[in-house]
Amino acid sequence: MIEMSFRRVLAFQQVLEAHKVACTGRVQRGVDIAAACGQFAGAIQ
Repeated sequence: MIEMSFRRVLAFQQVLEAHKVACTGRVQRGVDIAAACGQFAGAIQ
């Protein structure tokens, strides 16, 4: 997987929106506890 910086993602989103392409950004959460999908987000460590 390619790690993207927030600035690069935002710039790409702005290009899409300038061409009238609707898009939604996604924020990864839980990566630090190996739960990027959110499956373990509520688990107690």
